[in-house]
Amino acid sequence: MRVLPGATAAQPAGQAHLLVIAAPESAATAVGELLRARGHQVSFAAQSERGVDLARAVRPTLVLLDPALDERGELARHVLEEDPDTKGMQLAVMALEPSPTAGQQALSLAPNLAPEQAAEMLEHVLAGGARKQAQRPHILIVDDEPEIAGLMALQFTDEGYQITTVQSGTELLR
Repeated sequence: MRVLPGATAAQPAGQAHLLVIAAPESAATAVGELLRARGHQVSFAAQSERGVDLARAVRPTLVLLDPALDERGELARHVLEEDPDTKGMQLAVMALEPSPTAGQQALSLAPNLAPEQAAEMLEHVLAGGARKQAQRPHILIVDDEPEIAGLMALQFTDEGYQITTVQSGTELLR
């Protein structure tokens, strides 16, 4: 097992990344498209499960979630808030009524808010997140035991580090 400081981040240092987990025709997707047009890096997922997987892989600065996307939308929100790989991510939720959460405090956006206004609000969050992300040291964990790697990632994440975990050097080079 090796822990290597100074690994390359999943996104370029100082560049904010927005992940939108919403239906293609939703207000959240329109907000994502506006932010992409303004030069931000934006990824989209049209299914809750795919969105959670993408959040783990991409490590975005901000996740914009429509919990009404599908029957697993609220579960996706819970996973994003509690999973060690995603719980430190800023979460914005487009919902008429904020639901109580056990985890972090999510930013609530009304789905009837004009996409331009929502994009303006989120642009400020992204800018702050990019500055914060650039200041956090990054650690690469290479371990063939997922349980050990997960425990180490949890500990280092709680201490404020950005974490990338791989099972082997070969996986890292892909």
